Amino acid sequence: MREIDGTLRKPADINLHFTFFDNTMEEPHYRNNIDISRILRRRAYVDELGVSAELEFDEFDGESRHVLGSYGDAPACYARWRVNDNAAIIDRVCTLHAYRYRGVARKCLQHVAHDVLCCASRLKLTLHGLVLLVPQQHSTIQQKLAEASFISLDGSVGPLSCVRMCLPISPEAPPRFPSLGLVDI
Repeated sequence: MREIDGTLRKPADINLHFTFFDNTMEEPHYRNNIDISRILRRRAYVDELGVSAELEFDEFDGESRHVLGSYGDAPACYARWRVNDNAAIIDRVCTLHAYRYRGVARKCLQHVAHDVLCCASRLKLTLHGLVLLVPQQHSTIQQKLAEASFISLDGSVGPLSCVRMCLPISPEAPPRFPSLGLVDI
């Protein structure tokens, strides 16, 4: 759908909803959600970006928390995060082609950041940063994250061609990212 000026219409928040899941939920629900998320990941990473299936579908699926974003009843985006030392690592974020440039990934990241902080609080974890892995060739995403106070970290990420972008978290002041639309999580 398009606006009067021809630009893509942003999805109405009422139609965009997110389902968080991990391996602690009932097996049939977990299997259903992980199967749908693997279809999205295969389309975005394997088919579009050319990432090998062996790299995309790794051992971290079982120890990560996942989110599946749906626009109405159609799957639109996916993200995965896990805690590693004192940082929450968001190592997968993808949006299906039909939903790009409509704010879907931004909303997904907002919900993931909120989930990370809620889980950390509930588990009494002290997190020092929120790390997002961004494919090296996506400089626009890196620029938008830098505008949202993320800093680029040095070092490689195993066999992946990614840049690590980190948002430092202070226990005294919860993170604020106005460029992502997130304030006072």
